[in-house]
Amino acid sequence: MIGKFNKLSLVQQYILLCNKGRFVGTIKVEKRKINLYLMGNKYYELRYDEAGNLIEKIQPLTTLNFYKPYSLAN
Repeated sequence: MIGKFNKLSLVQQYILLCNKGRFVGTIKVEKRKINLYLMGNKYYELRYDEAGNLIEKIQPLTTLNFYKPYSLAN
């Protein structure tokens, strides 16, 4: 699924995450919000630039080392 997901446009990835994914949490790094979503059995990070009001990148995560900052923030 990740291979197909990566081939989608950023807008299509966002729509898919909103419709099929489950929001897990947010951390803030400088002027960016990094939202964590769970879709199927994979986690995805959505990087959002608040100053520019735009989604910079959506990426699938391959390890579980990412989860600690989200658990500490919530």
